[in-house]
Amino acid sequence: MKKPAALMAILLVAQAAALVGQNAQTSTQDTHRQDEEHPYHVRPPSEPLPATLDPLQFKDNHSTFVAYTIAGRIRELLYQEPCYCPCHREQHHQSLLDCFGGNHGVSCHLCKQEVIYCYEQNKLGKNPAEIREGLMDYRWKTIDVAKYAEDFLTPQ
Repeated sequence: MKKPAALMAILLVAQAAALVGQNAQTSTQDTHRQDEEHPYHVRPPSEPLPATLDPLQFKDNHSTFVAYTIAGRIRELLYQEPCYCPCHREQHHQSLLDCFGGNHGVSCHLCKQEVIYCYEQNKLGKNPAEIREGLMDYRWKTIDVAKYAEDFLTPQ
């Protein structure tokens, strides 16, 4: 009778160890999704986020000025969104926010389209997961960045 009890104890310990390992893996996946194509963070940041570059340094380039202005307003959202340009491979970006923490967003038309899409969807009340779904469906590709920038800068 002692053999089955010992065997049960070993099985219980093995199951508990497997659950601990699974919970640790789930915890990492809950905060950051790292796939080979488009990384992003699943949850809002737990620590302060880095600033985006000051848009005023781009005041002569309307589309860049507007993109950086918007990015500065929605940093937490951008932290939770993927980017669809190859910046994650070339510059190891982990979310769309990284594109505007440095000069990458200055010359990347795709990032500008994506940040405008995120901003407009956020204004419509969509949550990060809903916005991410639209990004994944490439709905941002229809955005005319130059026209949007002019409209954004035109007093109403």
